[in-house]
Amino acid sequence: MLNISRTPIKPELPPNIIDEGDNIYDLIADYFAGNSYDLYPHFHNFLYSFLSPLRRPDLIAHDKRLIDLVAEADELIAPYNAALDAFIGRELRRLQSVVKDRIRYTKLKPEDIDTLKLNKHRIPADDWQAINQVISTGSLSTSTHKIIKRTLQDLKTAPPAPKTAPIAKPVMPLSAYATHFTDSLEAAYAKLMAKRANAYADGVDPIDDIKAGLLASQRAVTQGIDLSGIEETQAKGREFFSNFANFRPVLSACLQIDLYNLDVNTVLPPDILSHSVVQGILAFTAKLRPQFKHRSLVILYDQLAKELYSSISEHTCGFANALPLPDIAPLSDDAIVNAPKAPRITDSKPLPFDLTQPIQVAINNLGADVIVADTEVLSAPLDPSTLTPVDDQTIKTIACYITGAASTPYLLDGDLIIHNPKTDQYLKVLPTIRADGTQTTFLRPIIPKP
Repeated sequence: MLNISRTPIKPELPPNIIDEGDNIYDLIADYFAGNSYDLYPHFHNFLYSFLSPLRRPDLIAHDKRLIDLVAEADELIAPYNAALDAFIGRELRRLQSVVKDRIRYTKLKPEDIDTLKLNKHRIPADDWQAINQVISTGSLSTSTHKIIKRTLQDLKTAPPAPKTAPIAKPVMPLSAYATHFTDSLEAAYAKLMAKRANAYADGVDPIDDIKAGLLASQRAVTQGIDLSGIEETQAKGREFFSNFANFRPVLSACLQIDLYNLDVNTVLPPDILSHSVVQGILAFTAKLRPQFKHRSLVILYDQLAKELYSSISEHTCGFANALPLPDIAPLSDDAIVNAPKAPRITDSKPLPFDLTQPIQVAINNLGADVIVADTEVLSAPLDPSTLTPVDDQTIKTIACYITGAASTPYLLDGDLIIHNPKTDQYLKVLPTIRADGTQTTFLRPIIPKP
């Protein structure tokens, strides 16, 4: 190009015509001198740009050398232009296909998608894999669309699968359940004792201490003895029974009697059986027979700890007759097997701490989809570390029915707390005292489906 610019060829012009236009040779020399780099930063821009003077027919038409040079440049770039055209064509077709697949997916009905999800166990594995890929990506090809239409038609015409009985949950062995129950009760009992210690530190006497003081006064008057001696004995008993480990062996032995339906008169000798602490613990475990029968795990252990402490206090006149504790050890496995069975008959009413079975039966029988309960909104913010999640499907279902949305149930100090995600509120379910005064329930009417 430099050689061409140095050897210009003047165009043949008609007579009396003066050419005052751009001179191609000057433009080429000017470019190589660096004066047009803002328009053509690289040489190939100057060679191939449609704005380049080399591409203006009126400038190069009279010089065959420039025409041949441009033609040779076009021949060099032609394969790359063809490859670029092919690439652009392929990408356009691919993107068109993607857009069509996305549009095709949006035309699926939400109820059809739900039907496919609910009946995936009835769909062949290969077909479900393709359908699941569609649902997860939101893109539906023509071939998979045919599979979906065929599957939906088959689901509508095929008879429903026979209902199978639910698989029973494995029953926890009695020995493992006894350990689980005792450990859970011990943890709740420790929390109860910590609360009592805080009350003492604040100068507040718990209500059961006030009742124990009344019993001590009545006993002192009846027996004509010094009240201070009884109060001192009660204080020692309260201190002893503030540590769960001190009476855990006695509780475990009494627990075995009702857990394994053993003959209490055979397992315990008369002098131990008549001990006031043993009587209080046996009265406590007797009420738990329904929970033991079903190996209930969803139990309000905080309330149960209060019941245990209260039962021992009542049977020992406020711990006045609690010490010394009888020497009892839990039975061995062989002793349990050989001990005679004789379920105890008791007129004690069952504790209302198992939240699962009667509620589940009522919900299933009535086909309820709404549960009404008295609740209050907790205004103070709650510390999540103080909340114990309830991992039971029945209680989760109840929480959902009460709030009308998927909600998370918790236990807090023996109360049922429900977190409503829609309002970001914590609801405390208020118990209802029944007319006979013997049982509490947080449920009011269960409204069945129409």
